[in-house]
Amino acid sequence: MMATALYIAIIVSLTVAIYRAPGVAVAAVLCMFGLEQWAQSMIPFFTYNHTLTNLISGSLVVFGFALVCYRQGAISLNYSTVGWLVLVLYFYAFTSLLWTPDFDRSLDQWIGRLPYLVMILILAPLLINNLSDIKGASWSVLFLGGAVVILLLVFGQWSGRKIVLAGAEEGSGGNPLAVAGMAGYVALAAIFLPVMKSAVLHRVLRWLLIAACLVLAVKSGSRGQSLGILIIAVFFLLFTLPSKGIRSAFWNTLGIGAVLLLGGWALANFAESDRWTSEGMEESGSKRWTPAITMLSHWYTSPEALFFGLGNSAAFDHRLLGWYPHVVPVEILTEEGLIGFGLFATIVYLATRSLIRLYRMVKHDETNRGMALTFGAWFFYTLLLSFKQGSMLGMLFLFLFATMLNKYEKIVTTSVIVRPGS
Repeated sequence: MMATALYIAIIVSLTVAIYRAPGVAVAAVLCMFGLEQWAQSMIPFFTYNHTLTNLISGSLVVFGFALVCYRQGAISLNYSTVGWLVLVLYFYAFTSLLWTPDFDRSLDQWIGRLPYLVMILILAPLLINNLSDIKGASWSVLFLGGAVVILLLVFGQWSGRKIVLAGAEEGSGGNPLAVAGMAGYVALAAIFLPVMKSAVLHRVLRWLLIAACLVLAVKSGSRGQSLGILIIAVFFLLFTLPSKGIRSAFWNTLGIGAVLLLGGWALANFAESDRWTSEGMEESGSKRWTPAITMLSHWYTSPEALFFGLGNSAAFDHRLLGWYPHVVPVEILTEEGLIGFGLFATIVYLATRSLIRLYRMVKHDETNRGMALTFGAWFFYTLLLSFKQGSMLGMLFLFLFATMLNKYEKIVTTSVIVRPGS
């Protein structure tokens, strides 16, 4: 009963926060799978109705979009350049079903992912229209995701690397990769979002939350997510203080050292040894890249396939793989050809350029610098994960972050950022 009351309180709080700032609905998207698995671990009703949390999250996004339209007085398809390119890429991918080898199996993939495509790629980007929306999106992921991380660690029942779902058959469990992915978003937000001035307690709680996120990622056995958090955090920490003096170097080095120490502590105390041995990691890496190489061998057999691709979800044809190849850039290259890969590469390039330009504009503004680094870290963290898991229809957050980075740059370009001393 207590878990049900807490779940309802979370949804009600999200609804109120979205009413104040529609961008908060982005948190409902990014934390959706983590919240879903916590609810399923505590309440059998959610296990039997496993799509309910997803439907609620989708409804919150629709609510936020409706508020944006109402307050603007019209429907504005404000996607930015990257957002439109993302939609063009997915439209081309859908069109490529016309020549995919197994149309029925490929179409099934689209039907199953359609609600997420609408929620994440079409509606969610329209929630980000000003600096208030940017702030609401980043900080709400920290608070909501942080709460879910703690709930999963403290109250979740674990069997190996999976969350045990209440009322489910023995041996079944949650999705460890989704849980660890959310932990990564929360950890990176906790690292880069600015600390409240003179708030010692906030600093302490922030590092405790980072430790909890690393423990959750390691406990789930998600090696890519665990190492990805550390790699991306260490790189982006180099830019947390823009000055080049001794003080900046000291605090940047201290932050990097703290993250690495927490990562080492989590690995030493919560890692399953058989998943973290060099042999186990090498074997897993081979399993990831062998299907991708197989797809490449089918792709360059004809000029038509090279240019137009084999067709979206072609890998699901049993004559090719019978499953997705786990390496998203290779999947896009082989299934959408040079046309699709060109669009993908352009999206990554423009998002990276937006981050660089954005950082240059806000590096002397602590609040915006922290949020820009958070969005940038989210993008590159997800891009890194795309080389070891998921599919084009599954790694939707990658394209959402690319779009939001591009929109953030446009917002700051047209806004007045007050620098210290100005």
